Amino acid sequence: PSGKCETERKGNAPVNTGPSPNSDGRTNDTAEEADEHARGSGPDCLDVVGGETICPPKDESEIKAWKKRDALARSIILRSLDDFHHAFIRSCKTSKEMMNCIVKIKEQVTVSSKLLVLSDFHAYTWKPGMNIASFIAGLNVIVNKMQSLQIELDDEIIIGKVIRCLPSDFDSFRQSWRLSAPKTVTLSDWTSQLLSCESDQLCRFMHAVSIGEALVGRRTTSKEPNENSKKRNTECWNCKKKGHIR
Repeated sequence: PSGKCETERKGNAPVNTGPSPNSDGRTNDTAEEADEHARGSGPDCLDVVGGETICPPKDESEIKAWKKRDALARSIILRSLDDFHHAFIRSCKTSKEMMNCIVKIKEQVTVSSKLLVLSDFHAYTWKPGMNIASFIAGLNVIVNKMQSLQIELDDEIIIGKVIRCLPSDFDSFRQSWRLSAPKTVTLSDWTSQLLSCESDQLCRFMHAVSIGEALVGRRTTSKEPNENSKKRNTECWNCKKKGHIR
């Protein structure tokens, strides 16, 4: 054996297993150290990003120090964004401009999300095949999305939404609730009452079905005509009249 690796024996360039240099000549280890330094110095840049500390007007040393902190803040922001947000901040000159741009994008997305989830809430309706549990479960998904966007809903609003969407089978429950609704009620207590009403309806339906099946089982499958009916329906061959011959 020559002591050389396989790639060198075949004439290929030696494989460099050490740190690879970046475009500016630094190794990856140096870049990682810079990242760690940036992350560790992040809180020291908050006043620059927030605009509390502006660039000094005269002192060269202070200007240089401020620009260094601003560059560090911009580096941290750039490393934290995806390609979508990068497209909006490329023209920003300072870290404060970057942060203001990101906040504006976030506010626009939040407004659009709020409008979308509000539309989902108002468009949600009772569909065939649903029961109380499945309907409220679907509504809770929308309500949870609204709460994540800081849209708070009172229990009364959710109860009113459910009452408006109930099918005609619950007309009696809807009417009794409107006539005797208490001043304060929690959504969980009201849902329990609604589930009890649905259970009672199901019991009545099953009882009616069992009675109907019993009545159908007692009916005769065929009925023979009596003598009088045969007599009435037979036509006389002589006078061509019915009712007196069989």
